[in-house]
Amino acid sequence: MWSLHKGVLVERRLRIASPVLTRGKIVVNEGFLELTEPEQFTPVWNMGQLASDFAKAWDDEAAAGFAKKYGLLGLNPDCASASLSELGVTVEPLMYWKRNVGIVDALLHTWLYIRPARDGHPARLRELWPLLYSELSGDEVAAPDDTGNLITRAESTLSAAIAQRVGVVPTTFDFDVGLESFVFEWQPTTLLQTIYLDMALLITSGVELRTCQQCGRPFVVHDKRQRFCNDVCANRARYQRRAQRERETAAAIDGEGEAV
Repeated sequence: MWSLHKGVLVERRLRIASPVLTRGKIVVNEGFLELTEPEQFTPVWNMGQLASDFAKAWDDEAAAGFAKKYGLLGLNPDCASASLSELGVTVEPLMYWKRNVGIVDALLHTWLYIRPARDGHPARLRELWPLLYSELSGDEVAAPDDTGNLITRAESTLSAAIAQRVGVVPTTFDFDVGLESFVFEWQPTTLLQTIYLDMALLITSGVELRTCQQCGRPFVVHDKRQRFCNDVCANRARYQRRAQRERETAAAIDGEGEAV
């Protein structure tokens, strides 16, 4: 099992060290996320939470909320003017964010649908295939007709896409006095690299992943009864069910009135 230990993820003697990130005041301005009043912090999260939370940052408001909690992605695209840098403003284009959100979401869904495909239910994986290739390369590629070939290609595409985006991660191997043991530790340098590394370890861990019945986004299951990714989606679904019942009741009353 994975647990939190001193701000990092631990499985026995394996860790992802939480990188030192920068967060602050986030505003959306003309297609960019702007970060001001920066402060350094070390995030703590449960395995898979980082990747699944990022997959929900699909619009400007959600991206700003994620950035406020965790900071910017950290690959420093060349988009900040000298005047902005002098003012202490760090910016990243929302288009760049949405591209990575789409990729993470497609990869998580691919992993989610590979399992039922192995059990003889490949329909969802086959439907996802064009979207997966569109997110990764911008091209639409038809799904293989043969289910076995579909699964094999999905697995190889998933592994190659994540490995490419994780890239080379600095590591250490040292003695931990608190654990009284040697520990191997990954040390990602950016938030985006940490997100893809988190997803890789989520997939290899065997932790259960489900699709939210309200928003359709993947989430890590913490309770077998869970159907929604968070309280917002659960409350929204509850409201919609109540509104539907009220409409049905009103329609039934109107029908009785007409009959009389």
